[in-house]
Amino acid sequence: MIAETYLNLDFDRNFERLKPEYPAGFWHWLENNEHIYEAFVRLAMEGQSKGLKRWSARAIIHVLRWQTAMEDSDKLFKINNIYTPGLSRLAMAEYPILNNFFSTREQQ
Repeated sequence: MIAETYLNLDFDRNFERLKPEYPAGFWHWLENNEHIYEAFVRLAMEGQSKGLKRWSARAIIHVLRWQTAMEDSDKLFKINNIYTPGLSRLAMAEYPILNNFFSTREQQ
Protein backbone atom coordinates (compact mmCIF):
# COMPACT_ATOMS: atom_id res chain seq x y z
CA MET A 1 0.00 0.00 0.00
CA ILE A 2 1.42 3.39 -0.96
CA ALA A 3 1.90 5.84 1.91
CA GLU A 4 0.30 8.70 0.00
CA THR A 5 -2.99 6.78 0.05
CA TYR A 6 -3.35 7.70 3.71
CA LEU A 7 -1.54 11.00 3.70
CA ASN A 8 -3.82 14.02 3.89
CA LEU A 9 -1.80 17.02 4.94
CA ASP A 10 -4.74 19.43 4.70
CA PHE A 11 -5.93 18.74 8.24
CA ASP A 12 -7.20 20.91 11.06
CA ARG A 13 -4.68 20.79 13.90
CA ASN A 14 -6.86 21.19 16.96
CA PHE A 15 -4.90 19.33 19.61
CA GLU A 16 -5.19 21.84 22.46
CA ARG A 17 -6.02 19.07 24.92
CA LEU A 18 -2.85 17.19 23.94
CA LYS A 19 -0.42 20.09 24.15
CA PRO A 20 1.09 19.12 27.53
CA GLU A 21 2.26 15.86 25.94
CA TYR A 22 4.42 17.71 23.41
CA PRO A 23 7.91 19.15 23.93
CA ALA A 24 8.09 22.81 24.93
CA GLY A 25 8.16 25.00 21.84
CA PHE A 26 6.96 22.21 19.56
CA TRP A 27 3.90 23.98 18.14
CA HIS A 28 5.86 27.12 17.30
CA TRP A 29 8.61 25.01 15.71
CA LEU A 30 6.03 23.07 13.70
CA GLU A 31 4.60 26.26 12.18
CA ASN A 32 8.01 26.94 10.64
CA ASN A 33 8.89 23.35 9.81
CA GLU A 34 5.80 21.75 8.31
CA HIS A 35 7.97 20.26 5.55
CA ILE A 36 9.85 18.16 8.10
CA TYR A 37 6.63 16.83 9.60
CA GLU A 38 5.26 15.97 6.15
CA ALA A 39 8.44 14.10 5.23
CA PHE A 40 8.45 12.36 8.64
CA VAL A 41 4.90 11.07 8.12
CA ARG A 42 5.60 9.97 4.55
CA LEU A 43 8.70 8.04 5.60
CA ALA A 44 6.89 6.42 8.55
CA MET A 45 4.07 5.29 6.27
CA GLU A 46 6.53 4.06 3.68
CA GLY A 47 8.29 1.97 6.33
CA GLN A 48 4.98 0.61 7.54
CA SER A 49 3.87 -0.23 4.00
CA LYS A 50 7.09 -2.25 3.61
CA GLY A 51 6.23 -4.38 6.62
CA LEU A 52 7.68 -2.54 9.63
CA LYS A 53 5.46 -2.99 12.69
CA ARG A 54 7.35 -0.37 14.73
CA TRP A 55 10.11 2.12 13.98
CA SER A 56 12.17 4.62 15.91
CA ALA A 57 11.14 8.24 15.38
CA ARG A 58 14.77 9.22 15.87
CA ALA A 59 15.80 6.79 13.12
CA ILE A 60 13.39 8.54 10.76
CA ILE A 61 14.89 11.91 11.67
CA HIS A 62 18.38 10.50 11.04
CA VAL A 63 17.30 9.28 7.61
CA LEU A 64 15.84 12.71 6.81
CA ARG A 65 18.88 14.48 8.15
CA TRP A 66 21.51 12.46 6.31
CA GLN A 67 19.76 11.39 3.12
CA THR A 68 18.01 14.62 2.18
CA ALA A 69 18.87 18.28 1.88
CA MET A 70 16.05 19.04 4.33
CA GLU A 71 16.77 21.59 7.05
CA ASP A 72 14.85 23.03 9.94
CA SER A 73 14.27 26.74 10.47
CA ASP A 74 16.89 26.84 13.25
CA LYS A 75 20.16 27.20 11.34
CA LEU A 76 22.11 25.86 14.33
CA PHE A 77 20.90 22.32 13.51
CA LYS A 78 20.08 20.58 10.26
CA ILE A 79 17.06 19.04 12.05
CA ASN A 80 16.81 19.50 15.81
CA ASN A 81 16.28 16.26 17.80
CA ILE A 82 14.29 17.86 20.62
CA TYR A 83 11.06 17.92 18.61
CA THR A 84 11.21 14.27 17.51
CA PRO A 85 8.86 13.07 20.29
CA GLY A 86 6.31 15.67 19.19
CA LEU A 87 6.53 14.52 15.58
CA SER A 88 5.83 10.91 16.53
CA ARG A 89 2.94 11.84 18.86
CA LEU A 90 1.32 14.11 16.30
CA ALA A 91 1.72 11.56 13.49
CA MET A 92 0.01 8.88 15.59
CA ALA A 93 -2.75 11.29 16.66
CA GLU A 94 -3.49 12.45 13.11
CA TYR A 95 -3.06 9.17 11.27
CA PRO A 96 -4.67 6.22 13.08
CA ILE A 97 -2.83 3.81 10.77
CA LEU A 98 0.34 4.86 12.64
CA ASN A 99 -1.16 4.24 16.08
CA ASN A 100 1.45 2.43 18.23
CA PHE A 101 4.01 2.59 15.42
CA PHE A 102 6.27 4.58 17.75
CA SER A 103 7.05 4.07 21.43
CA THR A 104 6.43 7.12 23.59
CA ARG A 105 7.45 8.12 27.08
CA GLU A 106 5.63 10.35 29.50
CA GLN A 107 6.72 13.98 29.04
CA GLN A 108 8.42 15.53 32.06
